[in-house]
Amino acid sequence: MKRMNKHLKMAVDWAIIILLFAGTLLSPLLEKYLGLYPLVNSLDSLIKISIWVAFGGVFLGLLTYLFLREGAGVFKSSSLFWLLIIFITVCAVLSQVARAWDRLHFAAFWFLCLFLFRALRNHTNSQMLYFWSLAIIVVFALMDEFNEALVFGREFSVQDLSLNLLSATFYIIVIALVIRPKLDPVAIGIHRQVDELSKKQEFLKSFYRRKH
Repeated sequence: MKRMNKHLKMAVDWAIIILLFAGTLLSPLLEKYLGLYPLVNSLDSLIKISIWVAFGGVFLGLLTYLFLREGAGVFKSSSLFWLLIIFITVCAVLSQVARAWDRLHFAAFWFLCLFLFRALRNHTNSQMLYFWSLAIIVVFALMDEFNEALVFGREFSVQDLSLNLLSATFYIIVIALVIRPKLDPVAIGIHRQVDELSKKQEFLKSFYRRKH
């Protein structure tokens, strides 16, 4: 049952990644032929507020998580320091993003990085997990910009490429420096308990065989 749940989660993660890939790559065509760009621009204020609220919610959620995990010791934690640095930097970058469409891309790459990380952690060790997550994001960001360059009226934008990579890099840093250090000890403890339980079961089985 647990194996089925694990495979189901992996399938869902990869399905979401494919949908995000397809949606992002098709966005220039949808923007051009369906006239979505004027619609997105007309919702500029709503999109801007929504992304700020979502980003603020993520920040407050991580902050609450750190306080619950470490209590008063959080003020001496390097995780809190990096979280504040990342938050301030992202705020500075987002404040410079003029187009609503670019803000949507910024948010999309956050989600893309999240589900990539979740999916890849089942296929690679922790040392290479961050590398492969970022490598796939870099390739996809380049594909996205070249795809936009093929659409009439659009051009390859180094600024957009940098923005997409920056958003993904920020999320990887959040995972590596803020979330992962707190989860690893928990995971190690769980694995130890499972190992001890397995050893006890093996001992009881061998003991039962000797008796019978």
